[in-house]
Amino acid sequence: AHQGDAAGVDGIATQAREVQEELRRQVEEQARQHSDERELREKAEAAAREKEGVIVQLRAQIMQAAEFNERASLAEEAKDKELQEARETIARLQKSANGGVLEGDRGIGATLARRIDGAYTVTSVEQSARSDGLEVGQVVLQVDGISVFGMEEAEVAALVCGPAGTIVELQVGDGAKVW
Repeated sequence: AHQGDAAGVDGIATQAREVQEELRRQVEEQARQHSDERELREKAEAAAREKEGVIVQLRAQIMQAAEFNERASLAEEAKDKELQEARETIARLQKSANGGVLEGDRGIGATLARRIDGAYTVTSVEQSARSDGLEVGQVVLQVDGISVFGMEEAEVAALVCGPAGTIVELQVGDGAKVW
């Protein structure tokens, strides 16, 4: 009976060792998984920190770009204003007996020609008008505050011609475009 008991104890001991071995394998597997999870978590945290750093850098670059764009926009506006003022130089010219505006007798010391689009361009300038700032190629926008765009030549001549010594105010621009 003792032999049977011994065999039974040996069988139980073998089963206990197998169960113990299985538990050890499971514990090792869980430890390995836990280690892998920890490593993955650490990698994810490192990646998140790196992304945060990149985001901070990108925000700084965006702010710099916005500031640059604002400064560039202000500079462009100032330049545009300066160019517009230069294009719209007002030349105060005395009507003189030397005239010649649209072949008139008492003009402003310059010759104007009507373009096909209805604008009037300065085609020649005498010294008196040149010294007042009028230049060949400029487009005459207004005479004494009246737009001459599309007017007949006789109407423009009536605006710029008159008694010698009277003042005519021209608003002119460069020949690049018509306003």
